[in-house]
Amino acid sequence: MAEVHPAGLSMWVPCLVFAHLFSAYWLAKALARLAPELWSKLLGALFFWRAGAAPKVALPRPTSGELWRENQHVGPTLLLEWDGLGCAYNTPSGVKTVLQDVSGVARPYEMFALMGPSGAGKSTLLDILAARKSVGRLTGSVSVNGVARGASFARHVSYVPQEDTFLPTMTVGETCALHAALTLPRGTPQQQTAQRIDEVLAAMGMLHARDTLVGGVLPGGLCLRGLSGGERKRVSIAVGILAAPSIIFLDEPTSGLDSCSALSVVEHLRDRARDSGLTIVASIHQPRAAVWAAFDTCSLLSGGMLLYAGGCDRIVDWFESIGMGPWQSDVHGTACDWVMDLVNVGFINKPQLGGGNTISSREELADAAAKFSVHYRATCGHASAENGTGALKAVSVHRQLLAGLLPGKAVAARPAALVVAANGSVREERAGLPDVVKHTVAVDVESTSPVSGSSGGRAGPGLPDKRRRPSWWTTFRALVWREMLGTVRNPADVAGRMLLFAYMGVVCGLVFWRMGDGDGVDGVRNRINVLFIMALQFLLMPYVYMSLYAADKRHYTADISARLYSPSPYYAAKTLAVLPFILANVLVCSLICYGMTGLRLSTYSVATNGAASVLLYLIAQQLQSAASIIMPNEDASFLLTIVWSAFNMYFSNFIIRFADMRFQWLSAFRYASAVNFAYSAYLKAEFEAAVFSCASGLARPDMVDAIRGLLPATPQLHGPLFAKALASPGAGCVMEMDAILRYFGMTSPSYVYLLGLVAYLLVVHAGTYLGLLLLARKERR
Repeated sequence: MAEVHPAGLSMWVPCLVFAHLFSAYWLAKALARLAPELWSKLLGALFFWRAGAAPKVALPRPTSGELWRENQHVGPTLLLEWDGLGCAYNTPSGVKTVLQDVSGVARPYEMFALMGPSGAGKSTLLDILAARKSVGRLTGSVSVNGVARGASFARHVSYVPQEDTFLPTMTVGETCALHAALTLPRGTPQQQTAQRIDEVLAAMGMLHARDTLVGGVLPGGLCLRGLSGGERKRVSIAVGILAAPSIIFLDEPTSGLDSCSALSVVEHLRDRARDSGLTIVASIHQPRAAVWAAFDTCSLLSGGMLLYAGGCDRIVDWFESIGMGPWQSDVHGTACDWVMDLVNVGFINKPQLGGGNTISSREELADAAAKFSVHYRATCGHASAENGTGALKAVSVHRQLLAGLLPGKAVAARPAALVVAANGSVREERAGLPDVVKHTVAVDVESTSPVSGSSGGRAGPGLPDKRRRPSWWTTFRALVWREMLGTVRNPADVAGRMLLFAYMGVVCGLVFWRMGDGDGVDGVRNRINVLFIMALQFLLMPYVYMSLYAADKRHYTADISARLYSPSPYYAAKTLAVLPFILANVLVCSLICYGMTGLRLSTYSVATNGAASVLLYLIAQQLQSAASIIMPNEDASFLLTIVWSAFNMYFSNFIIRFADMRFQWLSAFRYASAVNFAYSAYLKAEFEAAVFSCASGLARPDMVDAIRGLLPATPQLHGPLFAKALASPGAGCVMEMDAILRYFGMTSPSYVYLLGLVAYLLVVHAGTYLGLLLLARKERR
């Protein structure tokens, strides 16, 4: 009958010291990152050897222009055509058409603008062209170099979304390295990867910012200084061309940028198209004159209909030829502004455009679209509205270079054929090519051989086979690295959470200070209460991470839409990367509370209590993560987790015993309560086979008075024998704690309850992963 609850000073004091040292380390890192000058002065004052440290000398780097001119690794030049594209959705009110009979062509070495007012169908068309659209009733055809687009088309294109999802805590170079690991072919040497990163940053004029933080708002609300809006957009494009695509699709690349930044982005894009043979397709809204001048060709949409497709310099001529206008630059502004105002019929009373005819209704819009369709079919067939033959000549020359038919010096930096206007069909020119060239044009996109780079038709060194995507392990490692960087680069958050957990344990310990030392009924009651509070604490503590779950969902949906990775490596990396920090936080909180309250101090009891605490916390955290994935918004996920938390409390076997429930069938829900499993494990660890002495008394005098007051009509309780029996039961008085376990119906061994928590965690993990799969499927456009 030995005492089983000695003082736990040796348990909670080291844990509290560790928590402060841990937090101090991460707070120092936060200070070094957020206030580097202050940190340097502090180090200089504390450590004299730092005071005279010599500044780092920057290693010499080539300029952006030099590096890009020397290494222009791009894919094969591709001519993209589309004919009769349409998209419609089935709705409760009928079929809704968002795109109808849209045709056009985008050529290598050129910039193609996709324009139109809001709701015109630009994003839908861009998704169809980029092979990102699989939802809806799709019609029409897309061809590459005159043949139908194949399954490998996606490996030769890049899509740059309107909003990036870069981690604010990563540098520009690290961001590129992450995307290189996720997009470059399997087996790409590290040296070649680093060289490729330098090349794409040089291409977008961002080589100088390689070691600069991307910056932005962290999930906790802290704002990190970093890149400007224009610089972020250029980094997005640099990431997009890492895998040497032949075609780049950009969704509103100038949106949210000031005029100077927008012009800088567009000029960098134009230069890359001119010197590399890239085909660039960008949706753009109301560009300024200088931005508009950078584009070669365009398509104009409104109401899902095609109003124009052809050279930017001929768009005014076309609309004036069908009776619109005339355009007056001093009245209407730029040609782009005029045509955008012309086709916008989203107003009940459309403003006048300073004289001249305009399109003021959807019927007139449909009539203008029909006129252009007739003109397009009559003059161009399946080719573009102009320069179709000249464009393919440039592509054909490039293909002959790849086939070894022509010397590289025979081709200029930008083929003159692209400048010369000519009529004719792409298919017609292909019919006149030698067989070997026709074969090259037709199958190059499907080829499994290494893709060579080109610089205006000049064959150059290329990247390894595009078909060999990074392995699952490579993707997993890259994502673990990203998650770890996202955590350690937010050191104030790491330190803050550790301190929060530590002091929650301290508060719990102070409230129930040395309750485990108490004998008698009061001591048993206090132990039962504090164990339930511990379970409740770990059930609710994951709410401090609620903002992170929403941020994780945004990153995942963006990445999965871009097809950077599949759900499985992401989920594995996300789960394992945060596990060390979770274990540290939970165990510190658990051990501090455990030691300060004076609970049973044995290896078995401490280990069981700690394991149940960690498992319960992981379940609660995972459930909240699953809710954020499954529910449409943060408010809905918060509501779901609140309901789940309340359910766990109701069926914990503490508020009401399962045996006392009026409707016994409700007790079956105990198996859906993680708190029930954890609380049972707690009680088993504390009371199993325990025998406490009650020689000093079963109840304190105030409890004796309470019992007498509760039963005033029972004279036996008011006699001295009753008080003596409770206050001084004798030296041989003992309490066998197994009776408490039988009272709560906890007859299974401890490992059964721990296995129940493990099974619960696995089920929640399976539900979370299923939610990720469904979310990935939902994100299919």
